[in-house]
Amino acid sequence: EIEANLQPLLHGTVVAIDPSIGSTSSMPGWSVYLGGVLVDSGVLIIPVQRGIPERLQEVARQLRELYRLHSPDVLVYESIAPKWYGGGGNANAHASLLKALGAILSVPGPSGFVGLSPQTWKRLVSADYIKSDEEDAIQIGRISIEIANEIHEKTVEGKSKREEANE
Repeated sequence: EIEANLQPLLHGTVVAIDPSIGSTSSMPGWSVYLGGVLVDSGVLIIPVQRGIPERLQEVARQLRELYRLHSPDVLVYESIAPKWYGGGGNANAHASLLKALGAILSVPGPSGFVGLSPQTWKRLVSADYIKSDEEDAIQIGRISIEIANEIHEKTVEGKSKREEANE
């Protein structure tokens, strides 16, 4: 997904989302990058006293507003894998994340999508990382852009070597 979205990740507008349906311990974090530079970030404030359908609708409504303000080319999100729960883990929390991700991906906006697994982005966080919903979204966006830069550099380097060999 990163390779398919190299140009928008490196030169366009990227919105990164750390999904959540809103709870007393978590809100959806977001960040916006323009040309690879962080320009804005925050959290969507979802009223936790509402039912799950209303919270999901509120996530979608606020995300539409974020898209209206920033016109993203690509959405980067934490990709939550489905799991079979035969024990271990919190099945309710996992189901909530999957619902939030569904609401986020259903909002029309960017033409490109990149999902990063939690294992990928958490392994690559910066040294000054301090866990928060907003910081998670900042890291998800930053890491996707860093990986895109690495792929781009290898591609350019590979082309240069091929051109030298052809001379």
